[in-house]
Amino acid sequence: MGRMSAKILRGILLSILVLTGALHAQMVILSPPTNSVSPLDRIAVTVVGKAGSDATLYINEEEAAKGTIRIDGIYDFLNVAVPTGPVHIKVEAPGARNRIYSAQRDIHVLGPPKKALPYEDNLSIPADGISQKEISIKLQDAWGYAMTTVKQITVSLTSGTIVDKDIDPLNSGHQVPVKSGVVSFTIQAPETSGEAIIELRINQDFFQFPVRYKVPAEPFILVGTADGNLSVTKSPQENTDLPAIDAMDNYYQGRLAFYAKGAVAEKYRLTMSYDSERDKDNQLFDDIDPNDQYPIFGDASQLTYDAQTRSKLFAKIERDASYALVGDYNTNFAGAEFTAYDRSFNGLLTNYAGKNHSLTSFATLTNRKQKLDEIRGEGISGFYFVTQSDMTKYSDKIRLETRDRY
Repeated sequence: MGRMSAKILRGILLSILVLTGALHAQMVILSPPTNSVSPLDRIAVTVVGKAGSDATLYINEEEAAKGTIRIDGIYDFLNVAVPTGPVHIKVEAPGARNRIYSAQRDIHVLGPPKKALPYEDNLSIPADGISQKEISIKLQDAWGYAMTTVKQITVSLTSGTIVDKDIDPLNSGHQVPVKSGVVSFTIQAPETSGEAIIELRINQDFFQFPVRYKVPAEPFILVGTADGNLSVTKSPQENTDLPAIDAMDNYYQGRLAFYAKGAVAEKYRLTMSYDSERDKDNQLFDDIDPNDQYPIFGDASQLTYDAQTRSKLFAKIERDASYALVGDYNTNFAGAEFTAYDRSFNGLLTNYAGKNHSLTSFATLTNRKQKLDEIRGEGISGFYFVTQSDMTKYSDKIRLETRDRY
């Protein structure tokens, strides 16, 4: 009954418009609605006017189509091409006494995504490995209209974890839904302070935003152990003609080891580790080798190493994205193709992150040389063998290259 009433009401409205157009020889645009937003680059324009008159359609003041109004006073311009952005629609037709009557209307046609505006300007999360934050970003075209046509988007994060479920795991990247032109997702901070980049990708368009992992206000903890043995033995000299000398035999053995981490002063975090027996001359980093132990622990436990060093001492002081450390590190100078320098060392590494610039420096003493092996792919997963056997463990760098044969 309600649907029938709506059809009757629409018919009455059309009859009134047709009658009005016929009596006054005017043009009326029925659709699209005024100030409407169209996701399509081709639209239909329905007009009402004097039956039998020739109507001309203009899009942004340029002639787009012509047609003769039917006997019922209605004409539909179908499949009309329109540009993206603001669109001005105008229809003209002759009326009584050959007078030209016109009707005009403005709409907007969505363009490709050109703007991504986060609801919060300075994104920051405490770097405690637990804290989470919901990120909401508005997607707009070049004229500031919401991208309602986008239903999902690919999100990537250089550091940290995207908590939301991947709605399309078959495609590469992490896919999250977009509702009414707004994408929302939750990220979890790592345990290391610094700056990460959030990247949104839609087809060939992408947008990047920085997020800072701040030093958290965490309590300072210190754990350690110390033990030792001291033996002093004094034995008298046997009777001889030599001068009397007491023989003294001393023996000492012990170990000192501790780990400390937490906030010191204000906005600073200190991580320190010392082990008097730690001396791994032919190994960098202290990560667990998955081949040495059973890889499944039976729960959701995660092993993390934040004091990696082959020497006795590791120390790191952090403030926001800036830090200085003594221990094992990767240089990670891989931003430029021809000046890339990516090696692993034990020594001093500093990084200063300003508002608009950053500075990284390192210093080390090493007797190791860098050796490059180029191994041609054989279409199998391995094994591939290197030419050197005397290698520093965990210092290898692997890069895959695809080269054009021409």
